[in-house]
Amino acid sequence: ACQAMASVSEQHTRAILGAVQRVGEQKRDREGALARMRACLEEYEALGATLTALPERVERPAMVPLGKLALFPGTLRHTNEVTVLLGENLFALRSASQAVGIAERRAEFVAAQVQSLEEEVRELG
Repeated sequence: ACQAMASVSEQHTRAILGAVQRVGEQKRDREGALARMRACLEEYEALGATLTALPERVERPAMVPLGKLALFPGTLRHTNEVTVLLGENLFALRSASQAVGIAERRAEFVAAQVQSLEEEVRELG
């Protein structure tokens, strides 16, 4: 009877340790996803700032790449025109102000995902 109890106790212990390990793996996965979403949110915020500042001038000086090794001075023109990815390889030409709105909506969506992932990580403790 004692051996049967010890065997059941070992099985429970193994099951609990396995569950703890799976929760730890899930927490690491969620933390990785959270870091990626935070980086994405920062990129959308930086994009919004750039798109707001870009159309303030008609032309902007820039160093234009020529191949992998060379750069030469040039100018950016039509800085109020932005090609936006709508999804599934579908692009549309939009004004910078329209692109700012799109970036803001996408940032809001990502911020909601960040909040959800933060809650998941807290729950996984």
